[in-house]
Parts: sequence; C-alpha cells; structure tokens
Amino acid sequence: MAEYNMGDYNRGGYIAFYFSMATTLVFFIYIAFIHPGVDLKEVEAQIQKEAQVAAPAPAPEQKTAPAEQAPAAAPAAPTEPAQ
Repeated sequence: MAEYNMGDYNRGGYIAFYFSMATTLVFFIYIAFIHPGVDLKEVEAQIQKEAQVAAPAPAPEQKTAPAEQAPAAAPAAPTEPAQ
C-alpha cells in the first residue's frame, strides 16, 4: 500500500472549503455594504404623493359636551324638617 505523506486531511476538500467560504463572505459583504438594493417599483413616488394630497390626515376630535344635554341641576333642598 502506498504511503500517505500529506497528513490526515483531504487537501482538495480543504482548498474547496476555503474557496467556498471566501466566495460566500465576499458575496455577503457586497450585498450588505455595496449593492444599492432592489427597487420593486410597485408604487411610483408620484402616485404616493397624489395619494397623500387626496386624503389628508383627519382632524383630531374635540371633546365637547353635547348641546342636547343640559347640566344636571342641584338637588332641591327639603322643605319640611325631618321628624
């Protein structure tokens, strides 16, 4: 049997692992820091602007007493003395 002098690892697999790891890291760095992003162009900026102008934000509600209800009157004082 032939003598194995390179040690206890597969040198081709070792090189392939480092190549794939380096490629993956470079790809992630490119996507995270260099690539401008993806524009799906679902809604254009002009349409968004028109939608905001057409539907302004609702005014805040004012808490006031209804006009139909009169303020409660004070209870009447007793006219006869209690016995």
